[in-house]
Amino acid sequence: MLAEDLKALNDSRKEMTERGIKEAAEMIETTSLKEDKVFVIYLPDCHESIAGIIAEPQLWSLACDIAVENVIDSLNRTSVKRPLTYVRQNAYQQITAEETVVAAAPVYRWLTRQTPGVLRQLEREFV
Repeated sequence: MLAEDLKALNDSRKEMTERGIKEAAEMIETTSLKEDKVFVIYLPDCHESIAGIIAEPQLWSLACDIAVENVIDSLNRTSVKRPLTYVRQNAYQQITAEETVVAAAPVYRWLTRQTPGVLRQLEREFV
């Protein structure tokens, strides 16, 4: 049952992402926005996690990687147990200090506040 629920949730997320991308692209193509070099688009019904996927897919992917790795690192199983690097420990500590939970959307918010140097370290660590 859980697997079916997760698949349905993921399918729903994919549909929302596709709708958001189409809506944003249509907004750009049908207005004077297409002349601009930087786009600021407001999609009122777009969830923040979907907005992240649309706006910065690479950053969203890193957020998902960190969230999944956090779950794996918290398992008490010898098959996945390993010493945590400083970068990994520090990231988990900072995220939990600034956000309520280490899940993709909060991690994405946290990542948007990091410097390019920190993002490069995190990409080397988690991707």
